[in-house]
Amino acid sequence: MTPPPLAPSFPLPKHAFDKVRALTCISTTSHLLKTTSTITQQQSLPTSPVSQPPSILFIGGKELCSLRVSLPWSLNHPSEDFKSVKMSTTTNETNNMLGSIYALHYNSNNNIINIGRHDGSIQQLDIRSHSIIHTVKAHDSTVKCFSDRTCDDDNYTLLSGAYDGYVKMWDCRKFTQPISTSSKHSGYVNAIHCYENDKIITSSIDGICIFEMKHSKLAILNKFKQKSEVLTSYMSNTSSVYPNYLYFACKDGSVRVFDMNCFQVVYTMSESNNISVNCMDCNGVSLFACNNQGLVYEYSVEGMYEIAKHGTSTNTTKTSSMDSSIRSVCCFQKSHLFVGTQGGQVKCIQVASF
Repeated sequence: MTPPPLAPSFPLPKHAFDKVRALTCISTTSHLLKTTSTITQQQSLPTSPVSQPPSILFIGGKELCSLRVSLPWSLNHPSEDFKSVKMSTTTNETNNMLGSIYALHYNSNNNIINIGRHDGSIQQLDIRSHSIIHTVKAHDSTVKCFSDRTCDDDNYTLLSGAYDGYVKMWDCRKFTQPISTSSKHSGYVNAIHCYENDKIITSSIDGICIFEMKHSKLAILNKFKQKSEVLTSYMSNTSSVYPNYLYFACKDGSVRVFDMNCFQVVYTMSESNNISVNCMDCNGVSLFACNNQGLVYEYSVEGMYEIAKHGTSTNTTKTSSMDSSIRSVCCFQKSHLFVGTQGGQVKCIQVASF
């Protein structure tokens, strides 16, 4: 069998060499580019015959770093067009106290990056002023995931999930105490999704849990235990293709589809292979599932079948170093994918669907 093509990697500043646990990419406007000039050091972008808005990729490791990117760049010599600088969000002393970054989430309504820290703290970075505007001790353990209430006209509610087993609801205007706290999961909360106007779906060691948001309270409605621990999931509130589907992946390597209409698994996109899938993302056409061996599996969202397999490591055996394990992923302008590895690298993949 022909091995999948390898993805080029990008050099990061020394301070960022840590497990890349969180990635988020935002498209910028001329106003935003102007206000973030100190972050990007106004590096020249590669010229393109096709007008593509530049973007900023935020990377969470020991520090928060930013990379200003635009298409097309040279995949053979990516470092020529791919610039990186350190963005100082806190002092080194504070960084050491809060620990590594495990979650990043961009709120386009107020230009805020929400940062989840190892010690359970949440920080809010205003990308217009390049400053931390709030730091709160939100959870008793690592903050793993965030979600907006994007299914409602609510621009100020933030949901956080953590390794302490709780989901908490916050008002970003009064970021001091949570509005509500869920009942405790029996293990890590790995992902949060909004569904309809009044429901929250979480994936965790418990499986899939559904909560109702009623009068600013989180009440458990149902719990669906799975055969293996659910490590990550994806759900789109804007997709016209199967909008009621939750895609989830497990510790045993399986990727499945859960239908919110009948509350059961309706498709299996990949059977168990005993290689954990750690993170997922979707560009509207393809679903991407990334595993411990540095492989990215690309699936058709509409057809529910595997399209391609992408490699990020020269060693794809089961004994390969955990440094190649992919810990974070985000789509970039639908045609490319950024992945962050346990070894501290960021790699780029051109996807098969484009």
